[in-house]
Amino acid sequence: EHQIAVIGGGLIAAEAAAVLSQFPKAHVTLLHRGKHLWGRLLDEETAAWLTDYYAERDIKLMMSEHHALREAGQQLAKRLKVTPEPPATDPVKPLAEGETKALESTPKGPEFDRVYIEQEITAHKAVLDLAENAHDQAKSPELKALIEKAKPVIQKHLDQAEKIKGQLGEATS
Repeated sequence: EHQIAVIGGGLIAAEAAAVLSQFPKAHVTLLHRGKHLWGRLLDEETAAWLTDYYAERDIKLMMSEHHALREAGQQLAKRLKVTPEPPATDPVKPLAEGETKALESTPKGPEFDRVYIEQEITAHKAVLDLAENAHDQAKSPELKALIEKAKPVIQKHLDQAEKIKGQLGEATS
């Protein structure tokens, strides 16, 4: 059994995942922050079809779980007739900006992979803390239930990222 993580959602990463998934006993996870694979290259409908195509071929897509959680939150907000607002202490935007800056200044290759996964670990820890705090403060039983559903998914992604980090080693920058 081989656990393989491919980072990215563009042409090269998607094709690498497809090729690697053909090896016997290979379990491939494609790590991508966007809503769909090839999201910058294709229109939304085609990118959604391509993403489904890869998922149907047993390539695990962590991005689909992120998207499913966002969709569930948006649907709940619509049902409750509220406009979601991030808390004043929301770490997501500054973390995303910091990750972008760190990745833009890191050369491609193994060091880029290490920096990326360390940034993802930091982000998932912060989001898990945010979810814990939001759960404690939430008054809506539906919102509490959604957060309870989200926490194990976030924790699973954190665990997977930490496992990948262990396989990659420490970043040098």
